[in-house]
Amino acid sequence: GALTGLLTVHAGALVPPAADPVGFRQPPDWPSYDWAARHVAPGEVVITDGYYAVHAIAGYGPNLAAPAWPDAALDERERLRRVADVRAYLDPASTRALRDTVVRRYGVRWLLLTKYQRVPEEAVVVAWSRRTGEVLARVGGERRDYSTTISTGMLPRVALE
Repeated sequence: GALTGLLTVHAGALVPPAADPVGFRQPPDWPSYDWAARHVAPGEVVITDGYYAVHAIAGYGPNLAAPAWPDAALDERERLRRVADVRAYLDPASTRALRDTVVRRYGVRWLLLTKYQRVPEEAVVVAWSRRTGEVLARVGGERRDYSTTISTGMLPRVALE
């Protein structure tokens, strides 16, 4: 009884889609952000508003300019201000001056943009995902040498997922 119930509830996670005779509900297939994380050092600040990226990229070590969830270490009014600043930054009508202000205010080094967002003129594209079409671009701060990876000091693989 209990085993049958467990298998019924979790069948989608246990049975691969190719071997699924009845169409069990499959678990979500979230994209990986390894392709972006290999360029971003832990603690560096990222601007993003893509659904998956905003919920996943911080797990690789970077900080978000606007946290996805309320944070006990950050006053909620400040978090909402940051969310508004990120929206303003990513607005296609934003000015270079506004974007520069946001970059300085939060110490932003990176943009993780959806395939529908434009890359600002001051940003340098470093990598992109074939799976999602997302783009990782560098902004602000001093220039770093991106010819080697942060973690290994080795030449990076082609920066494509």
